[in-house]
Amino acid sequence: MLLNRLLLVFIFYGVTFTSVYAVEHSFAQQYKETFAHFIDTSLTGKGRESFEAMVKEVENNIQWHDQKAKNKYLDAYERSLPFMMKLGRDDVPKIVFLIPYLESTWQGKKGNPASDYGYWQMVPEVINEIRQLDEASDRLMQADANTARADIELSTEAALIHLYRYYFYFRHVAGFAEEDAWLFSMIAFNWGAGNIKATIATMKKKGKTVTFSSFYHYLYTLNKMKKGKSKTEAQSSRVALEYLPNLWNIMLLIQQRSKLAKK
Repeated sequence: MLLNRLLLVFIFYGVTFTSVYAVEHSFAQQYKETFAHFIDTSLTGKGRESFEAMVKEVENNIQWHDQKAKNKYLDAYERSLPFMMKLGRDDVPKIVFLIPYLESTWQGKKGNPASDYGYWQMVPEVINEIRQLDEASDRLMQADANTARADIELSTEAALIHLYRYYFYFRHVAGFAEEDAWLFSMIAFNWGAGNIKATIATMKKKGKTVTFSSFYHYLYTLNKMKKGKSKTEAQSSRVALEYLPNLWNIMLLIQQRSKLAKK
């Protein structure tokens, strides 16, 4: 697969084999620097402690290798590089492009077309809603939901529109800081904005000051409490709690891979 990736990049982008590794290292650094900035800015005190505890707790979800020493997230990194090299989007933080690693491992036909499907694992109802928006390109407007979700360019366009709508709400309606708004948006992409809004409302009723850090610690304490919580509620909050730590561990894996490739 490594040879295939190098050949593809060489053929389609006209770069030397040496510069392929430089580009790969650049992307890995961008993921690391952006993610570290967001975490350092948004997570403090108990929120940071909760995040770091979850990073360690879910590490094996990401770091494992099969019997052939293969890791599906590293394979996904190789699949993503040609697309990422030509994407040229600087209107969203780079860390949002870690989402397809976790959702589909950058595979266009993964999932069930009747529900979660495609690169970003979006449901048809959301795709069809996005297709009606002025922000959608003509090509996205004209594509059906399955075609859009299985197409790397169209699915990414739809996902970024969707994420930006979340960001607009959390930043400009709810009034959170920019970094907090993006982290809320990334969790909302998987868990749903409704669940986040309900959790925030509950926190406010209890007199808690809500930031992303206090929200994350609140989720952490809820997940650790067993009394008075149904299995469904526990599973739901657990998914939200693990989402960013899983993405963080993917970033660390990519960073480690990039360092080894550079040697």
